[in-house]
Parts: sequence; structure tokens; C-alpha cells
Amino acid sequence: MRGAVKIRCSKWIPKRYGRLLARKLPAVIRTEEENERLIAELEQYEKRYDELTPEEREYSELLAVLIEAFEDANYALVRINVRQPVAQPDGRARPAPARPARRVWFPWHSF
Repeated sequence: MRGAVKIRCSKWIPKRYGRLLARKLPAVIRTEEENERLIAELEQYEKRYDELTPEEREYSELLAVLIEAFEDANYALVRINVRQPVAQPDGRARPAPARPARRVWFPWHSF
């Protein structure tokens, strides 16, 4: 097939991706410093996203997953049930506040 045009496949090639992983050595993020370093690396990939090879795009998605997992584990938002009685300093349960009555106001009515 002389003169044939090579079409670039959007799927990554395992051998190339393996070489990229061997060079970068991604691992579970355990410290804030590692997290900051990988965030900076991901930002560099994001700046040139349209120019990335399929292997680099796959790697950038892996970085995003690792960063998200670290941040979910370390910066989880605490959910509070506002209807649950809250303990007072002496250990007794404080009753939950009563819900105020809902008032609906219609501008065309005068009360």
C-alpha cells in the first residue's frame, strides 16, 4: 500500500501507554505535596488537551481519578442532619428546633 495515508486512531496503544506509565510511575496519592504536584501536572495536560496523544489523554484521566480519590478521602464534606437532636454539653439531648410555619404571600391579596 504505497502512498497510503496513515489514520491516527483515537484509541491508545498499550505498549506506548505502558512506556508512559513506566516513565511517570503514577501511584495512590498519600500526601498533600503529592496531590499538589499531580494537580500541577494535570493542569499542564489540560492546557494542551487538543494536542495530546491518546496515551497522554488516558494518563490525564488517570491523574484526575487519583486526585479525586485523594480529595474525596481527605476533604469530605460532613453532612449534618438538622432534624436530629444535638447533644448538649451535659450529655442530654437537645430537642430539634420546631419547623416554622410556612407562609405564602400572594401579592394580589391584602391581609
